[in-house]
Amino acid sequence: MFRKILLAAVVPAIVVGMMTTGTASAGPTTVYCLNGVSTTLPASVSFPGGSASLDEGSALFIIGFSGGGFWAGTNGIATFVAFQGGFDPSVWFLSGYSTNFVSVGACKVGYSPGPPHVAVCIALKRGDGTTGLFQDIPVTDWNDPSSPYFAAPAANWVEGLGLTCDDPVALGYKAAGYSVAWGGLQDPNNDPKALRGSGFNNIYPYFVKVA
Repeated sequence: MFRKILLAAVVPAIVVGMMTTGTASAGPTTVYCLNGVSTTLPASVSFPGGSASLDEGSALFIIGFSGGGFWAGTNGIATFVAFQGGFDPSVWFLSGYSTNFVSVGACKVGYSPGPPHVAVCIALKRGDGTTGLFQDIPVTDWNDPSSPYFAAPAANWVEGLGLTCDDPVALGYKAAGYSVAWGGLQDPNNDPKALRGSGFNNIYPYFVKVA
């Protein structure tokens, strides 16, 4: 299955492998937790310079393939969302992208489910057969001493762009002096003894735009 582009927002339904997105539903008026906000779908997902639409079929596809983590952005022709899975988003999104998370059910107060994947930087072959520095891998692989990803550093979280292995300084950003968790925010419940790639531990060095 081609695992890169999931859905172009300008097209109501696109066949991906043997699935047609934009048609499935988890139930009538199903509530989803999208980036920490309870909402029904379709809903707008913003990224630097624009927004993309996330519908129920796409959300369920994302949840099924990446556990809920996805990117939103544009390739200069169309806006689209793409589930995270073994490719570098900076290659596909030309003017920046946002990193997002969706799950079925209303958001729980004071709790955010960590994604089952983590972004690290190491030059290895990806799941789609290409070789590159940006790797989106299962949390368990980053915490397994026998895994080739075990020594890989976490990706950088860049303000307005999301996760990347590009040099933030070369892009016009500077280190904020702290690390963040999933969503680009610091986790008040950060536990260094927990799985370092739990998604909501402060594992991603944060960079902000130079004024």
